[in-house]
Amino acid sequence: MRIEELSARTSKDDGTYKGVEETLLYRGGFLRGSSGGCIYTTLGTMLIENIREALSDAMEVNGAKRISVPGCFGIRGMKESMTEYLASDVRSYRDLPTGIFSISDVMFGHRATDSLWSSPSYPVMSFLFSGASEDAVGAAIDECLERLGLKGMRHEGIIVHESEGAGAELVCIEGPEPAKPEAGSSDKAELVETPDIRTIAALKEFFSCSGKDILKTVLLTHGDCHVAVVIPGDNEVDIEKVSSYLDITDSSLKPMAESDIRRLTLADVGFSGPVGLKDVKVLVHHGVVSGKGYLAGANRTGYHLSSVVPGRDFTGEPGDFARSGKYVKGHVIGRTRTLRESMRTPGENGRPHYSQVQFGYLNLHRLMLAIASEFSDEKGVMLPDSLAPFEAAVIPSDARNEELVKNAIDLYEKLLGKGVRVLLDLRNQRMGSKLFDCDLMSVRHRVIVGDRLEAGLFEYKARSGEITPVNFDELVEILRV
Repeated sequence: MRIEELSARTSKDDGTYKGVEETLLYRGGFLRGSSGGCIYTTLGTMLIENIREALSDAMEVNGAKRISVPGCFGIRGMKESMTEYLASDVRSYRDLPTGIFSISDVMFGHRATDSLWSSPSYPVMSFLFSGASEDAVGAAIDECLERLGLKGMRHEGIIVHESEGAGAELVCIEGPEPAKPEAGSSDKAELVETPDIRTIAALKEFFSCSGKDILKTVLLTHGDCHVAVVIPGDNEVDIEKVSSYLDITDSSLKPMAESDIRRLTLADVGFSGPVGLKDVKVLVHHGVVSGKGYLAGANRTGYHLSSVVPGRDFTGEPGDFARSGKYVKGHVIGRTRTLRESMRTPGENGRPHYSQVQFGYLNLHRLMLAIASEFSDEKGVMLPDSLAPFEAAVIPSDARNEELVKNAIDLYEKLLGKGVRVLLDLRNQRMGSKLFDCDLMSVRHRVIVGDRLEAGLFEYKARSGEITPVNFDELVEILRV
């Protein structure tokens, strides 16, 4: 491609973006700011396409078939559409294991922010495997990340780019082990008057107990969905973990308003509990011990319940929902997890066969930002050759010299014939300015066509600044290493 065909230009750091990764891509001409968020330039579009191709190849090598699921809202919409599709596509247990993946833009509920790590929509690769083990799906994701040069970012079911930059959050990469069940309590839950005892600290003092003996019930809301998260009293709810469990990838899951709590529990704030809750999805942190007797809110102002036993007096969906485990500062790139629902297919002798289903996603927009962070130096973005829009640039030493321009075009066409992604720069500008643009645009190989060398030789200039005289065959060998 000739440089004048690019709808992209390099820029100085003018403060358009605050984040390091966004600024690197902005300066390199990959992104442009706009009132609606950001725009991918020709370079940015080429980079995203290279990321798509790398992910697609990795998924296909691991046995997944590509489909397209356009127009979905949120990750939950992707999961539901893909699950329905795969269930209709698998005719028999003999078709297992099998997998599908889709790369498409997914809409979310939040608005664009100052950081590109959060946008109203993202290009997302979603994938679904049935009958495959967690290890097999993990290996597929590891290969995806390795092809992008991001090996080591997966921590079990979460993929995280560790960063201290703008918008970074505390992300749990390793949860605690589930609590072991105890022998069931024989005492019945009893109503205890607790006048104006609304906090965990006050309950501990009133009953002379520890936080581990109290159940804290935190009420959250997401649109029309109400969620009660039950955790030990000495823990705090991790809303990001709850959002992940519910396939909510924006920031719309919020603590319930006091007026809604009163309407739902018929009690003042501070007296909520899991027993008898209606029209609420109950999630129970796996640090809550099944069979143990706890103190809990009675959903009645001025009262709590003693000897509340999880599994006997209330039930809920188990999981890791508390702020506990190993945390890092960074951005969530994607997730994988085993779905609660199994897939039913016809089995042997006509009997139903149930297979485990693994679902996950990778956010391509965030992958691009992570790549910019991982592959950069003091000059700008330094992408791997497999991802860079252009591997090499061909530049005549004097764009006013017709003979040099002709030789540069000839070399450019020969390199194209060898399958090299090459950029031809015939602009009438200073050589230093052109090389500086190559640095910013992540073109690490530069070939200068001049008249100071004998016929058939060119000046190969590496990103490091080293200049080497080469002939055509030597140049191709350098580019193909």
